[in-house]
Amino acid sequence: MHMDGLDWSIVRSFVALAREGSLLKAARRLGVTHPTVRRHLDELERAAGQPLFLRSPTGLRPTPLALAMLPAAEAMGAAFAYLGRCATGGDPVPSGTVRITASEMISAEVLPPILARLRADQPAITCEINATDAVEDLMRHDADIAVRMTRPQQPDLVARRIAQVELGLFAAPDWLTGRSLPDTLPALAQSGLIIGEDRGHAMRDWFASLGIAPDQLHYALKSDSSLVQLAGVAAGIGCGVVQRPIAAARSWTRLLPELALNLDIWLAVHPAQRDTPRVRAVSEALASGLQAYAKAT
Repeated sequence: MHMDGLDWSIVRSFVALAREGSLLKAARRLGVTHPTVRRHLDELERAAGQPLFLRSPTGLRPTPLALAMLPAAEAMGAAFAYLGRCATGGDPVPSGTVRITASEMISAEVLPPILARLRADQPAITCEINATDAVEDLMRHDADIAVRMTRPQQPDLVARRIAQVELGLFAAPDWLTGRSLPDTLPALAQSGLIIGEDRGHAMRDWFASLGIAPDQLHYALKSDSSLVQLAGVAAGIGCGVVQRPIAAARSWTRLLPELALNLDIWLAVHPAQRDTPRVRAVSEALASGLQAYAKAT
């Protein structure tokens, strides 16, 4: 690979392509023309001696070589920005975009207040949230930071257990008014009053561990979307399994208090990204905010 004399603008286009997954989006991000990004990519691939991106149904996918190059290219960007701030006498503040992946529930209910405080402290940082219950691959740079409710399985990730949050069975007070509920889990499971999963199995597995077989669970509503389940509880369709701080914020009533499950909250970062100022700033804000969230009552 011959990279001598490579122009920074070419590297910048490479990073934008890896982030955006398309020539057009990368050009818009950089404020340049589509042909300019195409030319930069062609020049970089000539220097590399092989393709750096492959076409896929979802756009351009970086090759293994591109993924290996990306951390160094991003570090160059951070160093270049720092150089510019030093040259103009500015403070070396974190800046740039940080992509976070988290579950639907965490993304919608927990992260926004944390990121609002971060935004007030670090206005030069922009966060992107990929709200999905699927596990994104940080090693392929699908995201910079992952908030997960199970221990990350990829051994190369820098992961730390942040907090523990309790789950329980909750219902809206209006739904409970004048309603007589079963006072045991087996009876409640067969009552047709529970909101649960459709094709998912996490809740069924939990109930099975408590002696409730899947065919004993009769539902009021089923959905694999945790946000739909939450909305169903709020609308008074039935009762559901909810994270305790989320239920407490709505003043919902807990049913069968002995029914409890603790989930660990993990924060995972790509090892090449953890010392990048913007990623470090967002990681610290998330860790502090998630710990406070888990303790909320």
